[in-house]
Parts: sequence; structure tokens; C-alpha cells
Amino acid sequence: STQTLLLAVGVGSQTAAPAAAALNWVMKDGVGQLGGVLFASRLGSGTMGTSVDSDPKRWRMASALCMDGATLLEILSPLFPGYFLPVASVANVGKNVGFLTASASRAALHQSLASGGNLGDVTAKAGSQS
Repeated sequence: STQTLLLAVGVGSQTAAPAAAALNWVMKDGVGQLGGVLFASRLGSGTMGTSVDSDPKRWRMASALCMDGATLLEILSPLFPGYFLPVASVANVGKNVGFLTASASRAALHQSLASGGNLGDVTAKAGSQS
């Protein structure tokens, strides 16, 4: 998906300026990080409905859907070269939200599987299988 994003921003094209492509790329990443921070602050404040700890399976599914939707947007970005920055920024926000919810739900699931204070063992074994 990085290759399709680079093509959409104009890398490899004779008409695109490298500085403009680099600026678009940095802005896309900055908007994505900002979106992730805003989502995390709303998630932590309890304004998003159920917490991750109370329903980790739901948030794990939401994470997968966010990641799939964001990847689809990245793949489709070359179809809209004039709208690269908005499309890629929304995709990057989706990826950041997906990573945040995946990490949070993973921690909640590991905690539920840990019995007798062996959270480190459960996390190590889960990490070795992925």
C-alpha cells in the first residue's frame, strides 16, 4: 500500500515536485497521528460508549474493520490524485485508530487469560505466535 500512496502523491512523475510530495507525505502522517491522539483521548474519557476492558472482542472487531477500511482507502488513493491529502489522511487516521484499538483490546484479552498473576507469560506466548 505504500507504493500506491507514493504513486498517488506523484513520486515517479515528471510533473510532480519532490518537495511537494514530501510535504504531502509529512502532512498525511501528522493528520493521522493527530486523529489517533484525539480518538485515544475520547476513548479514555468514556465518551465512546463501552470501554475496551468491558468489551474487548467488540473493539478487536472494530480494529480489524478500521484497518481493512484504511487499507482499502490507501489502495484506492491513486484513483483520486487531486485528493491525495484528504484520502490518505483519512486512511492514516483509520490505521492509527485500528492500531490503538488492537493494542488496547489485546491487553484486555491477555488480562482475561492470565490466571494467578502470569500476565507476562501470557503476553510472551501470544507474541511468539503472531
